[in-house]
Amino acid sequence: MSLSTSFRHFRALSRKNAINWKRTPLGSVTEIICPVILMLLLVYGRKITKPEQLDNLKVSALRHPIFQPAKPDGLDG
Repeated sequence: MSLSTSFRHFRALSRKNAINWKRTPLGSVTEIICPVILMLLLVYGRKITKPEQLDNLKVSALRHPIFQPAKPDGLDG
């Protein structure tokens, strides 16, 4: 596909999106507001929770495949 064809497709898609934004202003605002609200909720959740440090014994006791490399020193397993 040549550069001029790509530009024509981009221009047509941009025009279609502009028409859709004009037709549905509430939907357009919602498209912008929802991700902002989600990020604010994630930031708030991160601020109210405290990170918990786990030592190797606690991590290896979970017996989950992700934690396999975190074995405590001196234990055979």
